[in-house]
Amino acid sequence: MKRFIAGFICFVLMFTINSRVLADATAQTESAVVYDIVYSGSGLKVEKNYTAHSMVEVRTEGAVTEYNVLAVSDTGNETWVKVELRELLYNALEYADEQAEIALTIKTDIATVQMTRSTMEELFNVGRYNKVYFEIKKSEKIENEALKRLMEDARYEINYGFGSASGKINELEGNLDVCVPFVSNTTQNVHIYEVQDTMVVDMNAEYKDNLLIYSGSPVAHVLVSEENLLEITGRTLDLQGTISLVFYATIEGLEQDRVKMLFWESKQGRYTLDTADRVVGCSGIDKNGYRFEYRNVTSKDMSKPIYARLVAEKDDGTLKYSSAPRQPYSAVQYAENMMKNQKLKPLLIKMLNYGTAAQEYFGSDNEPANSVLKEGERSTDFTKTYSSTAATIAEDSGKKTSAYIAGKTISLEGDISVNYYVLDNESTEESGMLFWSEYDFATTKNHVLGTESRRVTEYDTNGAYKVYSYKNIVSRQMYNSIYARAYTKVNGEYRYSDIDKYSVKDYTANQLEKNDNPKLVKLLRCLMLYGEEARRYFDSL
Repeated sequence: MKRFIAGFICFVLMFTINSRVLADATAQTESAVVYDIVYSGSGLKVEKNYTAHSMVEVRTEGAVTEYNVLAVSDTGNETWVKVELRELLYNALEYADEQAEIALTIKTDIATVQMTRSTMEELFNVGRYNKVYFEIKKSEKIENEALKRLMEDARYEINYGFGSASGKINELEGNLDVCVPFVSNTTQNVHIYEVQDTMVVDMNAEYKDNLLIYSGSPVAHVLVSEENLLEITGRTLDLQGTISLVFYATIEGLEQDRVKMLFWESKQGRYTLDTADRVVGCSGIDKNGYRFEYRNVTSKDMSKPIYARLVAEKDDGTLKYSSAPRQPYSAVQYAENMMKNQKLKPLLIKMLNYGTAAQEYFGSDNEPANSVLKEGERSTDFTKTYSSTAATIAEDSGKKTSAYIAGKTISLEGDISVNYYVLDNESTEESGMLFWSEYDFATTKNHVLGTESRRVTEYDTNGAYKVYSYKNIVSRQMYNSIYARAYTKVNGEYRYSDIDKYSVKDYTANQLEKNDNPKLVKLLRCLMLYGEEARRYFDSL
């Protein structure tokens, strides 16, 4: 896009210079001002400088004679401008050398357009005996419903073109170079779209320094769009915690707290907010982008297809969606994609075998998780032995509560949890369970309230028992002992039970010794192999 000649001359009095004066001027080295233009529009501040350079300059290699029209308002907000061009075109073409390059640039509040000689010649032929003009209009609001559907992010629409006394001229050769001023909230997703019947065509505009620059049709209806970026840009699996699908997104021009990720657990006809199985907010941002998580993928659901899409509520209350999901994602898909990582591969193999064992034990209609493995990789080690180190530890911490841990079970279907069954027959003001990790237990002398790693006061009931759960035991913690202690508050005094030491490995050792259910045996063995590999892998990082 050619820049304007600096220093436009402002004329207060209108005058006409005849052809003889122009002819003399173009034969000399000085410039002449040509003027016979009518401007329409409210509040226009019109400056015009039509400079015909000398013929010597025109014939110099690369030289272009530029005719410049500046029609802008004092406020910079004019939405309709009409410029009559007949006399300018006549003078510019009538006295220019046939081989000379000439250009006409018209700058308004709405846009700047520049036409080449071929377009000027066509207009000149149309307007030789009639008025010919350039007209440009801008609408700040998209009223047409069809256009709204075509381009939901359109900020405004512009109509521009050339006309004569008999109407608009629709057929002109070549393109106009167009420059549209536009201040955007985004950095890379601003576009000009040309409306063509029932389509919108991206004009591949360059956006820089608050200007949209492109080459388009001489007569056009265009939409200026600021498409807020809202796209899923990456997917991965979180194996350090409970298994979670992690989706990364690019968000630009939208408030983070207004953006949610929608998840579906089966293929849909409509991927919209009202059909979603799960809706989550952003869980943070890192070098990969904004993070959204489908948490706690259960062991039997590793091959379940999960479809994801972003939605944002805009300022006007309408919803903007990212692209509709084309393919699902799953823990199995992640594993298959990452099998070339030789360091990670052993962990993935054991994870998929564990997932398949869970499918067999709990039942599942999904494809077996380890179906992507080679035949030899699906084998399970049934020779490894496990011994229990579970224990009850007495510790004098004041008056002893009558509440005590009567039994424990392990939940394997969802996230791995230990459930503690507590008998508590006292009338208490407060009760709960205190838990310590191995490290915290070892570094704490007196295991009472305030020293715990985790405190749980919510419980379920099962007959006479209060059932407290230590939830979300992650893969590498299968060998880690959990230290648990029941407590109560009676007459303002805290009382404590004995301390229970227990782990998933202890549960596995007990079950393998006494249980002959082959599906449960396989599930526990696969779980322990997966846990061992997870500990080995994450300890090496």
